[in-house]
Amino acid sequence: MNLIKKEFENWGKFELVFFIASFLTVFICSLLKGDEVIALLASLFGLVYTFSAGKGKIYCYFFGIISTVLCGYIALKTSLFGTSMLYFLYYLPMEILGITEWKKHLIKDTNEIIKTHLGKKGVLFLSLAWFLGTVGGYFLLSFMKDSSPVIDSLVVVTSICAMFMTVKRCIEQWGLWTIVNILSIYMWFEVYSSGEKTFSVFLIRIIYFLLGIYFFWKWKKSLEV
Repeated sequence: MNLIKKEFENWGKFELVFFIASFLTVFICSLLKGDEVIALLASLFGLVYTFSAGKGKIYCYFFGIISTVLCGYIALKTSLFGTSMLYFLYYLPMEILGITEWKKHLIKDTNEIIKTHLGKKGVLFLSLAWFLGTVGGYFLLSFMKDSSPVIDSLVVVTSICAMFMTVKRCIEQWGLWTIVNILSIYMWFEVYSSGEKTFSVFLIRIIYFLLGIYFFWKWKKSLEV
């Protein structure tokens, strides 16, 4: 209990209220919509991961690993092969790497990570890699008969860049995650509309979008101090 109390000491009232409200909204809507249990669990674990990552807590990756496995399974089941490969072949190993990398850059008093910026050369290199990766991904996924090759390729490649920035503790990750979440809202709405019981996965993307904007603002304030 003391450990839990300590972890929530630096949470603002808005953050606590938003977290509780988001958790309950996803849970209740999932029940009302008759979602699959796996979709609900993937969403709730993902919510905890996003909040704790935004707060710079290293334990976020443990929740992220569980959410990744569940979301990867759902993506594979719905023929989103690019997204499925993203979860299993990239997110999973990167989250394990993230634990190691973040452990090297913790503030002792708060156990939060030291936040950083991406330099101009890094932005240029990342932009080029993103463009080439997106084009290549589209042709590969089209060959694999992906159900949504354009959106899937954009989501996959932007997510790869965003996850790399997450591990490197760069504030730019939140801008990239915002793009990913906008695309994912559309993609998962299409999945839900096709008859899959994944409303909670669609709903959580809207919450991720709001959190991406919020944590960009929080990290920016932190870096300006």
